[in-house]
Amino acid sequence: MVNIQGSIKIFEITSDNIGDVNTSDTTYEIKARIVPEINNDVISYSIEEIYPAYLKTYEEDDIDHTSYIDNPDKVIFLAYINGKHAGQIVLRKNWNIFAYIEDIRVSSDYRRRGIGIALLNKAEEWATKGGMPGIMLETQDVNVPACRLYEKAGYILGGVDKKLYGATEKYAHETALFWYKVF
Repeated sequence: MVNIQGSIKIFEITSDNIGDVNTSDTTYEIKARIVPEINNDVISYSIEEIYPAYLKTYEEDDIDHTSYIDNPDKVIFLAYINGKHAGQIVLRKNWNIFAYIEDIRVSSDYRRRGIGIALLNKAEEWATKGGMPGIMLETQDVNVPACRLYEKAGYILGGVDKKLYGATEKYAHETALFWYKVF
């Protein structure tokens, strides 16, 4: 693993770079899943391998990205390496005053190089500057690499929802996991 943290450049979305939003390749291999367990209000988990492994790609979101430009309650940060778009994080101030990560993605060519941590650090900087007490996000139990990233960044597993995807045939087998970082 090569850490290229020093060469990562992160910029807030503008009308000049809005075309880079959602250009990351979001395909990743599903080889395992998080299996949560709740005991005495504490959530722990184990990891269960999945056979056969399969590929998953996130669809494009249906968001008006121009509404994030110069908006104090929501923002998109774009990460670049050597001038090439490598990832993004989409944030908004949530109803519970936490910052909510709506989306974080790192292009497959740039994973495991510090970009995810750099984007999470930028999110924390934005949330702190905005007076928010922490950050929350939701991901799927089959996105084990993302869950490991959040845990490495100091997030804790704070909620599990087995029904969130139940109405969608494509994702009904997945469990929503809610991660939190309180400052």
